Amino acid sequence: MVYNETGTLKTKEKYAEIKDKSNILLLKLSNLKTTLRNKKAQEYLMHGAGRRLGILSRCIDNVFTIFPVEQTDLLSRNELLDLDINLHAFFVNISGILDNLGWVFIYENNLLGKPKEGKVNKHGIGLFKEETQEHLNHRLKAYLTTTNIQDWYKKYSKSYRDALAHRVPLYVPPSALTKEEVEDNLFLQRRLWDFSSPDKIAEHDEIREKLSKRGKPCFFFAHSIEEDGQPMVLHAQIITDFLTIEEIIEKFCLYFSKEEVVNRVERLRNVVLLCCHFARNCAYYKAGWNGKESIADNEFWGTVQNNFIDISVLEWSKLFGNHNEKHHWKKVVEDRDSFKKEMLNNCGITEAELASCRKSFKKYRDKFLAHLDSERTMQIPVLNIALAVVKYYHSYVANELGTSGLRGLPQDIESYYQKCFADSEKHFGQ
Repeated sequence: MVYNETGTLKTKEKYAEIKDKSNILLLKLSNLKTTLRNKKAQEYLMHGAGRRLGILSRCIDNVFTIFPVEQTDLLSRNELLDLDINLHAFFVNISGILDNLGWVFIYENNLLGKPKEGKVNKHGIGLFKEETQEHLNHRLKAYLTTTNIQDWYKKYSKSYRDALAHRVPLYVPPSALTKEEVEDNLFLQRRLWDFSSPDKIAEHDEIREKLSKRGKPCFFFAHSIEEDGQPMVLHAQIITDFLTIEEIIEKFCLYFSKEEVVNRVERLRNVVLLCCHFARNCAYYKAGWNGKESIADNEFWGTVQNNFIDISVLEWSKLFGNHNEKHHWKKVVEDRDSFKKEMLNNCGITEAELASCRKSFKKYRDKFLAHLDSERTMQIPVLNIALAVVKYYHSYVANELGTSGLRGLPQDIESYYQKCFADSEKHFGQ
């Protein structure tokens, strides 16, 4: 058995949730249908993607019924064939859902036509087709092009579907053998092809009987042993595939929700505001220093300078501190891995340096700003790294918002920072 006790329990728990998840997804598709104007878009949504969802759910039911995760006996030939049939239907309909959603988008937005007219022909329709993705909402496209989703689609789902449709079909092997059993099986199979005498032929039935009882149930599926068809764990993988389709459908439905689009714009504008609040207070604070000496020469300017660093820490913490903050970059960015890698590279810093910066901000906020602890020495956070990542975050969000989305907000945070620094430098201490 490939599953241990914990794995068996977890797999069965996830399986038990599939039917409810399928029904919830159908409800979301039904709600989306009420917002669509195009009849063909409505048909492809409900009679295409919706019907296929039911098939996926039923295929998973059949697999778990034919081949329970606790199975210890070898499956019969008919049971293996039934498994393969359900596996084939499962993969075909995963591919079909992705195509159906592409057609929904194209029909609803009147994009079916000639590419030279800025439209998409029928061969370019599909959520993962570049021709369709060129027209998608920025947020949906960003999600579909994340590393995890691209790997799932290109290296696994499409690869296995193409093998099924055009080359070697998917199958569940009849048994899993030890190394010694493999060698013995090869010997027995060679004897099956020995027709040199009546006695040898008479042994064939006995040999087939031995082969049919050899090994343990195989919990994997694959296609060609010659191609790049890495065996996958059957039960866990089809559940993971359903959950991936669930996530894709949910993201797709969000795209068509006008309220969500508006909320996304408002949230991104708030991120820009926070970035600018930090940059402004950081500039005001830094302009009040001459090297390591503060220009503040009385209590009033000392208080003003302290307030600048306090506000800087609070605003930066909303963007890079607590992961639960709704404007934290991990709550806003779709492809977190790519964003983080590009941010570190762009800012010329390491992950450890960013972590150290975040730790210093958290300590200042917790020990001296939000509370007054017993520590006697106040360590002001180093602002250079904090400023660099805020500038990158601003440019990333500004790129998604575009000129119209940034209306009334600073479009170039570097210029804004320099202006604030110059203003503070001119007035500080006067």
